Amino acid sequence: MENESTVDATTRMRHRFLFEELGFVNEEIVALNMGAPGEAALVDSQEMLAKATEKKLAAPSSRYLFQYGPRVGGDDYREELAKFLSHNYQDSLDREDLVLTAGATHGLSLVTTLFFQPGDTIFVEDPTYFIAINMLREDYGMNIISVPTDEKGTNVEEFEKILKTEKEKHRHTRELGPKRLFWSMLYLIPTYNNPTGRVMAPDRCMSLIKLARKHDLLLMCDDVYNLLTYDPAEPPPQRLLAYDKKTDPDFQGHVISNGTFSKIFAPGVRVGWIEASPRIVNLLKESHTLQSGGGVNHCMAGILAGAMETGMMSHHLEMLKMKYAKNMKQVCKTLKDKLPKGVEFSEPKGGYFIWLTLPESVNCEELVELCKRKYRLDFMPGS
Repeated sequence: MENESTVDATTRMRHRFLFEELGFVNEEIVALNMGAPGEAALVDSQEMLAKATEKKLAAPSSRYLFQYGPRVGGDDYREELAKFLSHNYQDSLDREDLVLTAGATHGLSLVTTLFFQPGDTIFVEDPTYFIAINMLREDYGMNIISVPTDEKGTNVEEFEKILKTEKEKHRHTRELGPKRLFWSMLYLIPTYNNPTGRVMAPDRCMSLIKLARKHDLLLMCDDVYNLLTYDPAEPPPQRLLAYDKKTDPDFQGHVISNGTFSKIFAPGVRVGWIEASPRIVNLLKESHTLQSGGGVNHCMAGILAGAMETGMMSHHLEMLKMKYAKNMKQVCKTLKDKLPKGVEFSEPKGGYFIWLTLPESVNCEELVELCKRKYRLDFMPGS
C-alpha cells in the first residue's frame, strides 16, 4: 500500500476506512499488513470512475440503473465482464456462468449460507486468509478443519485422508439432494495465495478436481488476485475452475471462482462476481436474498460495465500491474539485500503478498512488536 501523506490527518479521521477501524493504521508506522490498494492507485480509479459515470448516465437507458436489477446481474454487466475476463484470463468465458456480487466477501457469504448449514464441516488451507476462517466459524457456525499445503499448493493426498475420516464420522447425517449439492466445501486461494503468494501447481489442480468429483466437494476459490500477474511475457495462471472441464464425461461443476474489483480497481465500489457451472448459478438465482433485493449494487455494476466496454478498465489494469510489479521488485530486492541468514522467501510472480519463513527460534509475535517499536514497521505474523 502506497504512502497516504497527501491527505491531512483531520480529513482522514472524517473518512475513516476499514483498516483504521481495525487498528491497522498508525500515521507513525509503515504498515505492511493491509491487503488493499494504495492512495495513488485509488486516485487513478477515481478519475476513471468519474469518466465512466458521466458516459453511462448520458445514455437514454441509464434510468434503469436505479431500479431493482436482475438477480444475477444486468445483461450488460455480465456480457462486458465475460469479455473482460476472457481477454485477461486468456480463456473463454460465458456470461451465463457469471453472477453479480458485492465483492468476494459477499460471494463467500452467499455461497456458504445457500449450500451449507451451521455445524457443517468446511475445510480451509493452512495457512489462509484469516478473516475468512473467522467468518465461517463465528458468523456462520461452521466446523473448520485445516488442510496442509506446501510450495505446490494444497496437499491433495493428505487432504483426502482427512476428508475420508470426516465423511465416515458424518455418513448418516448429511444427505445430498436437489438443493444440497455438496457434502462439504474447501475454501482456498489457489492463485497468488493470501498470505503465501504461491500458485497451485497444475498437477495439484487436476488432482483436486478429481477429488471434488469423487467426494461431492465444492471448491470455493477466492480468485481475487488472478488478474495481477506481473510479467507481461508470462501468461496468467489458469484458475482452478478451468480444470473442471465441461467437456469431461463426469462434469457437473464442483468449482466456484469468486472474483472482485476490490483488488484491481477500488474496494469502495463493492462489485464482484461468481463464475460457476449452470447448476450452481441456477440455485443462486433461487436465493431469497437475491429474490428480495434483486442483483446487488446494480447501479455501480452498470457503470463498471461501461468502463469495461470502453476499454478503460483494461487500460487501468495494465497500468496497475506495471506499478505493482515495480513495487514488488523493490521490496524483494530490499529483502534479499537486508534479511539475515536463516530467513527465506520466494519472490511472487503476482498478487499482493510476500511470505517469509523465519527460523524456529524466532517468536513472530515478539518480532512484530520489536519492529513496530524500533523501526516503525508493522506486518502480519503468520502464526
